[in-house]
Amino acid sequence: MTKSRRFLLLILVILTILVSCKPQAVNFHPATEIARTSTVVPSKVATKTQVPKPTATAVPTAEPLLEKLGSQLHGIELVVQHPWYGEAEAGFNAMVDAFNQENDYEIKVSTVGGFGLEYMADLLSHEALNANLVISQSYDIYSAHENNRFINLSAFINDTDLGISDFYDKSSPFDDFNPLQGNEQSRSIAIAYQPALLYYNKSWAEELGFDEIPFDLEAFTSQMMAGLAANLRDDNLNNNGTGGLLLSKSVQSALAWYFGFDGSFNPGASHLQFDGDPLLNSYEWLKTAFEKDAHWVGMESVPYEYFARRLALAAEGGLDDLAYMTAAMNSNEDDWMTMPYPSLDGRGVIAIESLGIGILNADEPTELASWIFTRYLLEEAQQAALVEVHGYWPVTGAPADIAPDYAKAHPAWASAALTDAHYVLAPEAENWAITRRIFQDAYLRVYGLDTQYLPKILGLLKQTLIDVQRSADD
Repeated sequence: MTKSRRFLLLILVILTILVSCKPQAVNFHPATEIARTSTVVPSKVATKTQVPKPTATAVPTAEPLLEKLGSQLHGIELVVQHPWYGEAEAGFNAMVDAFNQENDYEIKVSTVGGFGLEYMADLLSHEALNANLVISQSYDIYSAHENNRFINLSAFINDTDLGISDFYDKSSPFDDFNPLQGNEQSRSIAIAYQPALLYYNKSWAEELGFDEIPFDLEAFTSQMMAGLAANLRDDNLNNNGTGGLLLSKSVQSALAWYFGFDGSFNPGASHLQFDGDPLLNSYEWLKTAFEKDAHWVGMESVPYEYFARRLALAAEGGLDDLAYMTAAMNSNEDDWMTMPYPSLDGRGVIAIESLGIGILNADEPTELASWIFTRYLLEEAQQAALVEVHGYWPVTGAPADIAPDYAKAHPAWASAALTDAHYVLAPEAENWAITRRIFQDAYLRVYGLDTQYLPKILGLLKQTLIDVQRSADD
């Protein structure tokens, strides 16, 4: 079943969940949105409770791949299709040019640029791509149209000569997610991590009397309520109801709140399975915070001016927002940062999805040549160069260690990547491309329902996930 048919089914099923209810936006004179086309920033795409993993299993090979196929690699030509455009595309092309000049096998890679990750998702779900490698969201590679046959990368990952066992820093907060952990069906390998973050105004928090970043739920609520109270006390009636957390209602924010209440998924099940108690607890906590105006929703779809004008002490976002937030914050002298979402244990939590690369089915030498290029993108120097392209976190080590120059130039980029925080990777499975939206939609229902009806969401969510997966399997 193609993604378009799945998505249509998704819409039909979600409409049966509950009466559509959305949070009420605070009605005041809207901020002027920073136009994405007018801000001079690099062009970009448009980036603990542990998820259970399979037991690590080494994939045996009859002989090292280079020994078997090395003589057939000379001069192979490859095409990589990617989502970047503008300056980001130029940066990636420079990396490809360097590979073409430096690799020992005279492998030549050409590129086909895209128009963002959503465009790549649409291509993957509808047509057979004329490429050897594809860079996209990992979950879109796993759910690609049947004509796009991505190969299992396990043999390459574990190869004696061309494996990547020494590429990953074992002290990194991302070490649990590296592909050496043993996914036997690795059709995509992550080249970047996209974290769910909170933008936090440290200067304003200090003026409100807080000198510690609020990593636990109670402290977080106290600070958001203080921001609300401050805006209620001033002479501006138009900002009443603001000051606390500005909600994004995104998929990644839903994941972060769920993980913050010790939720987890079972990615090996036939459909997405969740923990009922943590999910309900997060619903009830978010509902209470919203009713108290500790959390709010703006009229504008982007948070930048709200945050810059101190209408939000904290705002939900991701690294795609960083350049635009930086531009907006240049209008004041506030000290601001990114931070993890608060969690039950006070350590904070960061939900992560990944940007991945997959190799399409071809003859053995071409597949090996494609892997050599994939491996090149995982080298430490290339991971740092890729950060300049996509702006997300690298996968092989701590962000500030892999890309120290970028971290120095953009202080908020890595400020949330704390050693003690919980890092949880979303399910990298075929059904996640669809079920992530269903999971998000259930969170959206929370704000329009009375508290006594929140438990009903759990049963309806479970049945919807089962029905959608059953239809996808037919």
